[in-house]
Amino acid sequence: MKPEEKKALETEWKQLQEKLKGDFVNPKDMRRCEEITSLLMTNGESKEIKFKFLKARNSTKGLNAKKDRFLKY
Repeated sequence: MKPEEKKALETEWKQLQEKLKGDFVNPKDMRRCEEITSLLMTNGESKEIKFKFLKARNSTKGLNAKKDRFLKY
């Protein structure tokens, strides 16, 4: 990827980020932003990288035993 192309993608990405901060988010802008991010990360080789960010669950499994149960004085 040429430096001019990279610079153009970076400015377009910044403009899209500003648009996405508004009240109404256009799905087309979101997809384009993800496409630009993957192009920048792979140096222009692929625009098909998908990102999935998972939120951790608040699980209490295995933590229901009281703390003093394991402490012996």
